[in-house]
Formats: sequence, structure tokens, C-alpha cells
Amino acid sequence: MFIAAAQSISAALPGARFVWLGALDSWARSLADRALEEGLDLTLPGFVTDSLAWYRAADVYLLTSRQDPGPATAIHAAAVGTPFIGYAADIGLFGLTDGIGHFVLPDDEAGFTAAAMATAAAISPTSRRILRKLVRQSLDLRPT
Repeated sequence: MFIAAAQSISAALPGARFVWLGALDSWARSLADRALEEGLDLTLPGFVTDSLAWYRAADVYLLTSRQDPGPATAIHAAAVGTPFIGYAADIGLFGLTDGIGHFVLPDDEAGFTAAAMATAAAISPTSRRILRKLVRQSLDLRPT
């Protein structure tokens, strides 16, 4: 789903660049290799210890996993000012992400691509500051 979204976005925005953070089993690697051969500007660092730096450099985080154990990656991206677009499926983020991203229906690839492009187009230094502040306020663990 990530490659399909990246290809759709790249067709509309030829200068778009993509990074696949996380595991690449042999099936996923073959999809990524084919996309690279077709000219997709794709970086494949795998799992990284500096994910916040990668998220900070992005305009939008494409959350294409339909099953995710929790909100950590989307919240980490939002903590550095990067919103997400995700598929509304069996995922542990519902109710935890108001204001930091958007969900689209699970089979709406066109809607996912459109939401990602609209979100990326709306990114500004101000929107990033607002998002970082929202996350800080929401995750404030100081005693009251």
C-alpha cells in the first residue's frame, strides 16, 4: 500500500521523495526494487534508531499498515511536527490522534493519495509548531 500511494503521489508531484522506514521482507523488498527500477525516488533505510530525524524531514507520514499495535509512530512523527495520513482499519490509534492526522477508508487508495498530497501542501513552519505544541500538551506527564 505504501508503494502504491508513493507511485500515485509521484505521478502527481514528480519531485516527491519517499522513505520506507521499517522491515522489508523479501516480498516487500521485491516491490520496492521494482518501484526503484521504475524511477520512484525511494530510500530504504530499514529500521533506524533516529526515526525522529526521518520524521522531521518529511511533510507527511504515510501510515499504510492496516494493523498497528499502537500510536507510537504517528505520535513520534507528530511530536516533530509531521502529520500522518492512515487507513482506518484494525489499528490502535482511534481516539488518540485527533488533530495530528487523518484516516481514510481502508480501500480508498485515491482518497489516501489525495489526503496525503493535501496534507503535505498545507505544511508550514507554523503548522509544524502547532502540531508539536499539541503533542506536548496532550502527552504532558508532569504531576498536577
